Amino acid sequence: MKRVGNFIILIALAVGSCGMLYAQKPAERPASSISEQELSRFDASKLRADFAAAPAGAKDQAYSPFDVVVQFLQLNSTQAQQFQQLLTARQKALEPLIQQITALNTQLQGLLDSDGPAPAIGQTVIQIHQLQVQVGQVQQSFLEQFQNLLDADQRQRLEAARLAAQLQPIVPAFQQLQLL
Repeated sequence: MKRVGNFIILIALAVGSCGMLYAQKPAERPASSISEQELSRFDASKLRADFAAAPAGAKDQAYSPFDVVVQFLQLNSTQAQQFQQLLTARQKALEPLIQQITALNTQLQGLLDSDGPAPAIGQTVIQIHQLQVQVGQVQQSFLEQFQNLLDADQRQRLEAARLAAQLQPIVPAFQQLQLL
């Protein structure tokens, strides 16, 4: 009976995880989004050259992820400040949610290890899922606010970075076959 109960819990966790992924799925692109045709005309070599030209005297200095994004998207100082504020607000919103999820995961593990009552286990799984949905909502809001900071050229650069992220897993195969 314990195995069946644990199997049901694992299924519930898997379903909850899928729900979290769905909650974090980016919203459908608005009609004003960069088209694939426009993205194909995007001059990546110019971007590489722009990005490679680090500030004088900073060639050996490591850049933070924030600095890389600011430089790649060519954010002006006001945009960079607003971006920093958005990052801080997102972190403040996520911290208590992550702490609650961590505590509930510990509680769930304890319930599972001690053959806790199924209703308590189920309720804990539901609570974790609800918090995961909230995390997804915070992230979605952050992404929308961030995109609203950008001008058309910066949005195009962001779309190029997103495309690169999608292609990243297949690049090694092209490299091994010396196609790149």
